[in-house]
Amino acid sequence: MRRHRAFSIMRKDEAAERYPTPAAPSLSVKPEDPSLPECVLLFRHLWEALGQLYGNTGPCEFSPADVQGPGAEFVVARLDGRPIGCGAILPLAPGVAEVKRMFVEPCARRQGIAGRILRELENVACRSGYAVIRIETGIRQAGAIRLYAQAGYRRVERHGSHSDGELSVCFEKRIEGRGDPDRKSPE
Repeated sequence: MRRHRAFSIMRKDEAAERYPTPAAPSLSVKPEDPSLPECVLLFRHLWEALGQLYGNTGPCEFSPADVQGPGAEFVVARLDGRPIGCGAILPLAPGVAEVKRMFVEPCARRQGIAGRILRELENVACRSGYAVIRIETGIRQAGAIRLYAQAGYRRVERHGSHSDGELSVCFEKRIEGRGDPDRKSPE
């Protein structure tokens, strides 16, 4: 004897009403004032994350002033309006920018957000007339090292304040030709 099971078939529009598909999260990466309270909180979270890796202790030593000034730009990644990452471009030498304060909150990692922040910083650097971007990260930050290599950065000798830093890894990428050809390089 066979048993037949009756299945109700729901129309697509009826299913959509009952079980709406959640909207995709909205990610924006835009320049912002680093002195906003949520940006200062990102600095503190970055400091704490680095402290876990390298033993930094005490109050946060990062400040908004670190990423402000002529030739500098600070960007914040927001997911559905919530700040979840940041990064900055600072002038290092004529025509050369350095990426600083790259950070993504742990709960938002491995979703391509750091790559979006990095691309926006590269775009800012191009528009600002920089020809080269340099980045320093730590040897214990495998995700950052992988990100920079995948984004086309090549390892270079440690430079500037990182010259003697045995825990530092430095990268560089030429970006000239991507920006405004009439714009003069920042001095």
